[in-house]
Amino acid sequence: MRADPSGRVILELYEQGMTAHPAARAALLACAGGARSDATLGDVDRAAWQFLQDQFGKEQAAVLTCSACDTDVEFTLPGEFAPPKAKSESSITFRCGDQKHNIRLPRLSDLLGRAFDPVCLAPEGDWANPQYRAAAEAALVSADPGLTLELNLSCAACGADQTQRFDVTGFVWTRLEQAAKAIVRDVASLAQGYGWSEAEITGMSAARRAIYLRELGE
Repeated sequence: MRADPSGRVILELYEQGMTAHPAARAALLACAGGARSDATLGDVDRAAWQFLQDQFGKEQAAVLTCSACDTDVEFTLPGEFAPPKAKSESSITFRCGDQKHNIRLPRLSDLLGRAFDPVCLAPEGDWANPQYRAAAEAALVSADPGLTLELNLSCAACGADQTQRFDVTGFVWTRLEQAAKAIVRDVASLAQGYGWSEAEITGMSAARRAIYLRELGE
């Protein structure tokens, strides 16, 4: 059984992230999910997803747009769904041509306050070489499959089967934003109806708020 979402936690996170860069939002969600300050990007997604499930339950309704006909495809991510675990957290060795090279996994700190540059993952790497770049990217994904999480979709409208990239932290933020806006509506209605403060209202469970809202005819 999941814990009831904390109105205070949701509103505080939303307030901190509503005008922030997506990377900063990802950091907020990851920290809320228990990630360390030196988290890799894969760990960021895994921690954000853990936060989502802790707050809103295991199964998650989702919508992606069909790339063939632009129809919204609705589906449910089952409770066991989660970004896959990393196979390695240390330096990764890969081969390009007849040479071996080392590279590290990308971290959240590589994104904050700057445009991401893969050179930081291997400063001595031959990034101008397309073969080197392709081999490095493949090695990263092999070490942490969560870096390129994809979903297989079938569109009922046009019958197209497709694979789409799934933005984990973007999805979690959208869910958090929806919850925050619903809480704000609850606060506005209950404060007007009963004179309670925001702290009193957000300290209630969602179920308790719903009881009082029904008494107000909402």
